[in-house]
Amino acid sequence: MRNKKLFIIFGILLSLTLLITICSAVFSIKTVNAHCINSDDKAISTKVEEAKEELLGRNIFMINESELSHNIESRVSGIRVINVERLFPDIVTVHFIKLYTYFEMSYNGSFYRFAKDGKISEQSDHSGGEDIIKVRFDFDGAPKVDQSVADYAQFKALIQMVDYLEQMEYPNTDATVIISAIDFTYNEYAIYIPMRSGVIIKLRLHDKNDYTDVGIKLQKALSFYMADANNRRNGTIEAGSSNVVTYSEKNDYIYEEN
Repeated sequence: MRNKKLFIIFGILLSLTLLITICSAVFSIKTVNAHCINSDDKAISTKVEEAKEELLGRNIFMINESELSHNIESRVSGIRVINVERLFPDIVTVHFIKLYTYFEMSYNGSFYRFAKDGKISEQSDHSGGEDIIKVRFDFDGAPKVDQSVADYAQFKALIQMVDYLEQMEYPNTDATVIISAIDFTYNEYAIYIPMRSGVIIKLRLHDKNDYTDVGIKLQKALSFYMADANNRRNGTIEAGSSNVVTYSEKNDYIYEEN
């Protein structure tokens, strides 16, 4: 009787082992695709292709999407993984978006570009010109590629402003089309934003380096600007701590390349 029970237990264990082995083979990832939702940039797609190779051979059920997304985003600058799609039994597709390099800062004659994720993705000896917003904020030391500026308070204020800008429904409000630069360093109590038209937007802060509500202030200033954009080629539009937006023909700010 005892031998029979042992035989049954052994048979069950053997069956489970065979089942696990078969499932491991069947559900072992053999194909991994990368799909960029908003761009056909082959260079960045190739980088994602290389980063995702670590999935091959792994069990499709054992994928940790958060961990995988983090690993790919840390290895490939300027992207954000949207989701990981499983197509059973052995195909995985990584869907991602390209984060466009809205921004550029300069240091000692070099230009460093970064997207809304705050990670410096490019270094160049020449500026991106009118296809990019030049940003000037307090930065510790020399920038370098793959370094993140996302934890800087001024960067968070920058993203807050761009997010509000993207919500606006006025014509020509694409950030790089209307804004030339954003300067956090000219005055500790204000942010200066030179427009490509020649007008300066000044966002007055509540206190020194207090960036509360700067997105709303920019939205109000731009609404004021867009109401008569065709006739404004100079002067300063100022948005302060209240809902009041004012215009002066005087320009107390001059942007100079550094």
